[in-house]
Amino acid sequence: MTGSTWIVVPCQRSRLPLLATALKSLEHPPDRVVVVATLPDPLTPVDLRGRANHVLLHEAPERHITRWWNRGLDHVRSLVAEGDRYEVFGISSDIAGTRDDVPKLRTFMRDNDLAMVGPNYFGSRDRFFRNGEPRTVFDRVPGVNWMIAGETGIRLDTEFRWWYDADDLEMQARTHSRTGITPTTISPGDDTPLSDEKQRWAIEDRQKFVEKWGVEPW
Repeated sequence: MTGSTWIVVPCQRSRLPLLATALKSLEHPPDRVVVVATLPDPLTPVDLRGRANHVLLHEAPERHITRWWNRGLDHVRSLVAEGDRYEVFGISSDIAGTRDDVPKLRTFMRDNDLAMVGPNYFGSRDRFFRNGEPRTVFDRVPGVNWMIAGETGIRLDTEFRWWYDADDLEMQARTHSRTGITPTTISPGDDTPLSDEKQRWAIEDRQKFVEKWGVEPW
């Protein structure tokens, strides 16, 4: 069942070929795909015709990924009837998967009453995490390609500009219910080199996480 499940992805025009490949691989209904287009050279609805029916322009000329995610999450919420359950799958623009992956994540989340789920990149079994349990690089929902139960109302904390945003999101999710990871065919995408600015943010945002939660993210 995909009718209650949305995909949200921030993307800049230079990554359009990657995004087109990602959306083609997932075969998700375009009326349930939201792309947050970023400046200075944003994508347009024409660029994504047949792949995404919702293309939102983030008008601020900033590199602030949590604001991009929240723009998409808020748009989805505005389209869902009050009281309805729904899911949002936040993806990186350079992933690859199959048409079965999004329904599998949804079923895994709903059948186990989880607040947030993601692919298990490090093993071949389902795993579950509770509030208060330690998080490691293996014992967590991965930093990209996460799905949340929309009715929880959780949002990205905009204090985090680029790093540890999904780690913080999972910490929030664990206060609602368990979270979990399950094997899929989704690939995580390629790591890109960090600019000097993002390297500085990585250090600063990790400290913000520690100050907020009292533990290291992993």
